[in-house]
Amino acid sequence: MAHAAPRISAGPQAGLLGARFGVLLLALCLLAGATYFVATAGRKAGPGAGDWSRANPGDVRQVVVKNGTGTFTLVRSGREWFMDMPDGARLRADEQKVGGLVRFVGLSRPLQRLGAANAEMVRRSGLEPPAAEVALDGLDLRLGGPTPDKTGVYALTARGRDLLVLHADYAEWLRRGPEFYLDARVLPGAEVEATAVRLARDGVPVWEVRRRGDGYEFELPAERRGARVSPHELGLFLHGVAATRALSLPAEAPAKNAAPLLELTVWSASSREPQHLALYARQAAAAEAPRFVGVSTWQPVAFTLDQERAALLSASPFALSDRRLLRLDLNRLGRAVLRQDGREIVARRSPEGWTAGGSGVPVTGLDMYLWRLTDVTYIDEPRPDLPAAATPKLSLVLGDEKGEPLVALAFFVSPDLPKGRCLVQVDGKGPYYPADDQVLKDFAGQLPLLNGNGRRQSDAAREAGNATKE
Repeated sequence: MAHAAPRISAGPQAGLLGARFGVLLLALCLLAGATYFVATAGRKAGPGAGDWSRANPGDVRQVVVKNGTGTFTLVRSGREWFMDMPDGARLRADEQKVGGLVRFVGLSRPLQRLGAANAEMVRRSGLEPPAAEVALDGLDLRLGGPTPDKTGVYALTARGRDLLVLHADYAEWLRRGPEFYLDARVLPGAEVEATAVRLARDGVPVWEVRRRGDGYEFELPAERRGARVSPHELGLFLHGVAATRALSLPAEAPAKNAAPLLELTVWSASSREPQHLALYARQAAAAEAPRFVGVSTWQPVAFTLDQERAALLSASPFALSDRRLLRLDLNRLGRAVLRQDGREIVARRSPEGWTAGGSGVPVTGLDMYLWRLTDVTYIDEPRPDLPAAATPKLSLVLGDEKGEPLVALAFFVSPDLPKGRCLVQVDGKGPYYPADDQVLKDFAGQLPLLNGNGRRQSDAAREAGNATKE
């Protein structure tokens, strides 16, 4: 009897092999799909590194822009940028703005690459003619119209005529004319580490200041030599100079034999050569507002200024002077004596504050008034003599905690002074300084509340005194 051939069962081992084969097959499929996706994405992502600008602005030496305003070329020279115009003029360009353009183009790669463009695609993309063109670092782009969804803008590369979709901000960057990239400042470095500044009018020095230690002092005029300069006022002046922009440029240069109306020279620690600016008169029609022609070490061409801008380039020695009446360390104060109309109030300082006489009555507000006093400045030229009609109004003597006097001030009023003014003399000598009378009112306001012995008057006493006066 024949026996049937025995069946060989696959068993668990065969099932395991099959599962492994399936996983391997799936992995191969995923790998193939990923490879295809990467290749396809690469074709859609736009030009490679060789076709696109590098992101580092330092690698770019020239940028050519053409749009509805015309054509201009931005050229790098060392660390500075200049703008070459079609008429041959070379103007200074704003380094920050040119750097922004270069970085934007270098970093903003295409959103989509649509492949080679035929004539119909070029026309429908708004590229005939292009809205703007830019060329930098071997990359040439022609900008067209916006995409239907307004999220991008069409562009064409000169190399290979590839049609691209770029970020919509390209339209904003490339429509800007040369005035956007122009640096129209006339002397921007004036406020940077100035060690000396000189101003001259009609060839004659008006003033010169030089750094001394942590401040500035006058060298000229002779009558102010060694006098302190207000760092705040000098800083405001130099900031105004640095922020001044030309009304227009380029302008016709002044004649070789023309004499400047104003010259400003600024020396700084960061430059061997001083910065210089000169203003010249410009012939103007009868109905035209005054104009000036300027030249400076910053601008490569002459420029024009109106009267308002020219005024920012000038200041008087008086305006720059440190006109504070007092330079006093308030921490040293321990005693204040106020005298008015025969009355005298002595205020003493303790850890708890100021008190009047020996009564211990608080003198409120005195610390604030003393702080204001150190900030008081004279607002007109000092007067060598006291006007005949002037009368004394108040005296204030400040001393240390031992009672030793530190400074004495005498306040005067006079009918020939403008309203709100008084005269102040320091330490009983020297000139009389015109000042705001608010500080006089502050201190005088302390006196009606106190008797000569430092005690506060009662309300009844004050009312009786007022009735008597009436």
